[in-house]
Amino acid sequence: MRKECWKEGYSEVLSPQMLSARIFEKSGHIAHYEADMFLWDHEGQRVGLKPMSCPCHCVMFNRGGAVSYKSLPIRLSEFGVVHRNECRGSLSGLRRVVRFCQDDAHIFCSEEQVAAEVLGV
Repeated sequence: MRKECWKEGYSEVLSPQMLSARIFEKSGHIAHYEADMFLWDHEGQRVGLKPMSCPCHCVMFNRGGAVSYKSLPIRLSEFGVVHRNECRGSLSGLRRVVRFCQDDAHIFCSEEQVAAEVLGV
């Protein structure tokens, strides 16, 4: 799978497992998924285990500095572990999975590139 990602122009990244809850508040994920997240207080700061990679990939894209339209699309992929406290039966029948490895990817592109990127996936 990694070879396929590289062939298609994806850069493999790795995001941390424990993050400040602020990243998920800013992205809007807390508002929708808080009940399914593993969150706790650590040294006065609310932290949690990563339930999805989306906000992390956005931070990585943003930290890259100003991006020229000429460098788009930027494709990030991650074979990363995520943790979700979902309802019993919601993931795999009778077994409840809370930790799994997810093949996740995000494409940052211009509006003009969206159709081609969607068709290329």
